[in-house]
Amino acid sequence: MLLVGAGRPMSLLATPMMLVRVGSSAAATVFIVICLRHLPLATVNTVLQVTPLAVTAGAALVFRERVSLARWAAALTGFLGVALIVRPDAASFGVGASFVLIALIFTTIRDLTMRGLANDVPSIFVAAAISAAGFAVAPFDAPGAGHRNAPGSR
Repeated sequence: MLLVGAGRPMSLLATPMMLVRVGSSAAATVFIVICLRHLPLATVNTVLQVTPLAVTAGAALVFRERVSLARWAAALTGFLGVALIVRPDAASFGVGASFVLIALIFTTIRDLTMRGLANDVPSIFVAAAISAAGFAVAPFDAPGAGHRNAPGSR
């Protein structure tokens, strides 16, 4: 970040929108990891493919953006295409389903907060802040503990 001249004052991290962006990204990461322990990768992937549709709906509801029928159709078609390819197992939904929906909510919030950040904030600065948040939430992941998708776990 510093090598490319994208450093900014650390006080920028304390702005409300940056806190929401970094916090929602960290929370999404935690819940995605939890989901991968309880649901097949195909199921998690399919549900998270709803993110563009959720962001489109969020932009319409929160920011009063006008969303054309063509954009709604494109987002929905993309989701259906992924669902067709991935074919999630309906029987795999259970307790993990609530975790993946929470991950979807945090992912949507993360994406919607980009609009509230100043235009002069370099994306690499945001990525560095999110990476730092990732290290902060890493202790909440106990490697190997009940990992359903691990080789030999079935």
